[in-house]
Amino acid sequence: MKPLKSGLTFANWLLRIALGIYIAVIFVHVLKGLEFSDKSFYIALSFTVFGILLFLGGFSSKPTITVVSGLFISGLSIYKIILLFSSTLNPQLATFMVILSIGFYFVCSGNQ
Repeated sequence: MKPLKSGLTFANWLLRIALGIYIAVIFVHVLKGLEFSDKSFYIALSFTVFGILLFLGGFSSKPTITVVSGLFISGLSIYKIILLFSSTLNPQLATFMVILSIGFYFVCSGNQ
């Protein structure tokens, strides 16, 4: 069976939308607190801003915004994975692995 190449554009947009919704669900409670002295507020804000930029980058003809946003999302995910790493796997670690893989996908593919 051959891959459905005509659905690739839809799949890319579906990833963008899903990542945006997922980031919003995960970090909305941190952003509502507006605790500017807390490091987790700035991490949540960064995830949110770069998630929005990743979505908006899909409307651009140049892939720069998409690639840079994907790079920052990947980097922030690696940071969170390092902080959450313990001897056992946990759901939060798995969550950030998924976010890392989506961010890295957009670093590699751009707006294709």
